[in-house]
Amino acid sequence: MLALSLQETVTALLLLFLTTYIIYSLIPSARDAHPLVVLQQSNLGSIRQPGESGVYRSHFCPHGLPLLRGLQIQADNYRLRNGNMGDLLELASDTVSYQNVRKLGSFLKPNVTIIWDKNRPEFVEILFACALYNLSVVVISDEYTGEALKEAIKVSNPGILVKNGEFGVLLNDTSYETVKNTYSEEEFPALDESYGFLGFPVSDIHRKIAIKYYNHANIVAAIVGQLKGFPATHEVTQKDTVYFADASIGKPFPLVLYLATLAIGAGVVTELDQATIVVTTQDRVSRLLSTKLSLWQRFKLSRAESSLANGCLNRSGVLTEYSKCRMLFFAAQEPALTSVQVGKIRALTGSHIVYSLMSRECLSPVAQTNIYDYRLINGVVFGPPPPCLEGKVQSESDDKVTKGQLVIQSPAADKGWLETEYFGEWGADGAWRLKSYST
Repeated sequence: MLALSLQETVTALLLLFLTTYIIYSLIPSARDAHPLVVLQQSNLGSIRQPGESGVYRSHFCPHGLPLLRGLQIQADNYRLRNGNMGDLLELASDTVSYQNVRKLGSFLKPNVTIIWDKNRPEFVEILFACALYNLSVVVISDEYTGEALKEAIKVSNPGILVKNGEFGVLLNDTSYETVKNTYSEEEFPALDESYGFLGFPVSDIHRKIAIKYYNHANIVAAIVGQLKGFPATHEVTQKDTVYFADASIGKPFPLVLYLATLAIGAGVVTELDQATIVVTTQDRVSRLLSTKLSLWQRFKLSRAESSLANGCLNRSGVLTEYSKCRMLFFAAQEPALTSVQVGKIRALTGSHIVYSLMSRECLSPVAQTNIYDYRLINGVVFGPPPPCLEGKVQSESDDKVTKGQLVIQSPAADKGWLETEYFGEWGADGAWRLKSYST
């Protein structure tokens, strides 16, 4: 029998490894979706005004149909309602306590401000109490610190300031536990669904902080935009487990996703490796790009990128902590990530990416990536609008306009067409490409 030396054995194994890799890389995988799904991402209206593009919509809500705006709650045998925060509380009754919400209702007074620097269930109950007792509540996220936090609190003019104390949540000087243990429940009043009760601090073009308010209709429209903005096989369901990473859900994007999670009945988990859906921040996922990889991980990354180039997502991924994750949600921050960077994150995690562009004018994303768009294109590429929103660009040019300032209309925002802070263009593929921010 022929005996091989150690060096010959190692050489043979390396040759076998390289041969297997080359053959494996050359075998095309079945595409996840037809190429037209990527090449025609938006539904473009045929009518346009001078100095404007046509109106772009999601294929899930084409022209001729109303924008999605509600949860379709059964009103009676013949009618459906869009829904409100009361309906959300009923859907979330296993997670949010009716009893605690009613006790909070007997304690709270107008102009509540929550310093939401940590994800706590008490904050969620206070939010529902404000919604159902027609009280305004301003949510200040963990991105406000120092002088900016002081200014945001001042602008919100709080009657009750809710914050984390040394021994739990404080409502002014009263502990949450005191309210829960000593106050009686109060019946819900008639709900004013048109009242803009939920506010977030936003900076205007002069970097001055103001409060932007949203009503019940805005909230449910933003929720349904996230629940119904994907192919049926990728929608969030009761079987999913959702992990909210180090992002405070006190920001509009993760808060809407949290409420959507409650509405659909999905579970919320506290460990990343247990999650099928991860909601995180651009800062956090950007750190994945500098992860030090072993030789085997580099091989897996190369294979994953090759598979993506052929239109197929390798679900095994490279990073084991994302092994169960099927969808990764995060919102853009300035500067936004390029499609090449997003593509590498997709390969590393083995997850479908939902990269969203949020505007200070709207509770819903104004555009977000098509989950099947694996292309590596120069620049910052998002995708079509969600099904609760339509968009167009306006420009000083009277020619066929595709570039300019993004203008939106949505039931998740104030009525009418609203100018956003974004400038860019709609590509021939119907995907929004971000070029710059207004100052």
